This record gives sequence, C-alpha cells and structure tokens, in this order.
Amino acid sequence: MARAHYYRVIQDGEGDIITGLSVRVCDAGTSDELADPLYAADSGVTTLDNPFASEGVIDFYLDVPQAVNIEVTQGDTSVAVFAYQSVGAVQPVVLTDDDGVRWELTVGTDGALTTTIVA
Repeated sequence: MARAHYYRVIQDGEGDIITGLSVRVCDAGTSDELADPLYAADSGVTTLDNPFASEGVIDFYLDVPQAVNIEVTQGDTSVAVFAYQSVGAVQPVVLTDDDGVRWELTVGTDGALTTTIVA
C-alpha cells in the first residue's frame, strides 16, 4: 500500500523559493506535534524528525491519509501556517471548461492525476 504524500513548495511574494526553513507537522487544528512517523519516501524505513529542516520544499509521507496543520518558520520568524492540510485522499476538484463541460480532477496517494467528465 502506498503511503499518503504531502508536497508543497514555499515561495516568497516574487516567486523565489524560501530556504533555511523548519517544518513542523501537527495534529489538525492544533499546534501539537503529530505523533505518527514522518517518512522521507513512499517506501523504506527512513523517517524525518518533527520538526525537520527544509530548503524550500515540504515533502513527507504518512502511513495513512489524514489532515494535519503545518507550521513553517525561518529562524525565529513564522513564515506560514497551513491549517487542515490533506495528506493523501485529497478531495476532487471540479472545474467547468468554456464549453460547460464539468471535469473532476483527483490526485491519488501515488501522485497520479485522474480526470473524469462529470454530469
């Protein structure tokens, strides 16, 4: 079974990647560190510390899909707090094109993008 994956690039207002970050993964809706292990890859036993250092990309895996809060700091300065982030099992996004066709976009836990026409 594939692990649930979270990936996000952290950029400043000009679109430049912000480096030298610390990323803390917390239980959803809290600032309590997540007790579940954070994995560095989809398979294997290598884990990340919580918090972990980042050079501008938040990239980790969990054993099961769940919502989390993610706190990002640079030194003593808060960069961002991303509340209720879905790790794996992401809800689909429904878009309507210029012809009125509704498309459902879903990203699987393996990162595969699925598009489906919905009524």
